[in-house]
Amino acid sequence: MYGEAQHEGTRALVLSDIGGSCVAEPEGAAVLREQDVRPLFDQALRALASQGISHDDMKLDNFHLVNRSGNKIIMVVDLERINLLPSQKDPIQIVQADVDFLMQAYRDHLKCLQEDGLLPK
Repeated sequence: MYGEAQHEGTRALVLSDIGGSCVAEPEGAAVLREQDVRPLFDQALRALASQGISHDDMKLDNFHLVNRSGNKIIMVVDLERINLLPSQKDPIQIVQADVDFLMQAYRDHLKCLQEDGLLPK
């Protein structure tokens, strides 16, 4: 998000199109195996932690799989709910717990997509 603007008298948000696919959509979920997606979640959440924050809306809809210069990365979106990381806790432990949570959600989501016939079994 770049900011706010006015367009024809109506408030508007100025956003960047990051491309890619939402991890919660079949196009995003079908691209990576479980062992390939874990490091991408880890990298994305460590980037937030390096700024002293964590995402407070941990759902697959808030993560987009994007191709940048031939490399797949996960970009975090919808940052309206964030937490400041507590100084007394190790941020790496928080990141790992969040990655574990997302990986369980990813596994469950893949199973649902397969059962619904949207992904091959």
